[in-house]
Amino acid sequence: GLKRGDFDLVVVFDYPNFPLEFDRDTDAEMVYEEPMWVALPPGHPLAAAKSVRIEDLADEDWLCGALPSSCRYQVLQLGRDAGFEPRIAFHSEDYNVIKGFVAAGLGVTVLPELAADHPEIELRDVRGAKPTRRIWAVTREREARPPAAEEMLGILREVCRTYRSERKLRLAA
Repeated sequence: GLKRGDFDLVVVFDYPNFPLEFDRDTDAEMVYEEPMWVALPPGHPLAAAKSVRIEDLADEDWLCGALPSSCRYQVLQLGRDAGFEPRIAFHSEDYNVIKGFVAAGLGVTVLPELAADHPEIELRDVRGAKPTRRIWAVTREREARPPAAEEMLGILREVCRTYRSERKLRLAA
């Protein structure tokens, strides 16, 4: 759709272990890189810790996407890198459903920072190799980019820069 002119700019995400490949007639700019958080049910024994090692969740039921996708592969690869095959108990393509499953005590997962808002789940930093998700703004190549896309790209850069600065301040407090 971008190359046909249906869209002037698209926002997509990927994971470093599962990078997107962008077409040669497009420009892709990473506008934000966000940490992934371990999401635990309320009262989970590891919720008392400031951070959680993925390997400490080897015996847990896990939640992830159902369809072959980078979201699903990210969860599976995190477990494999930690020495176990995640036991997937439930899956959904909707982060809100996944967060509801966590809140109901049906399993654990990892969530990207921008999707990790839920009052009834415990979010913890990942100890060790920290998984991240990258947010990209993709446009047609610069010569074919309309002015509105250039303007929106500037807005995305500024919003992400501001959010990153505010996040650092919150974490330092």
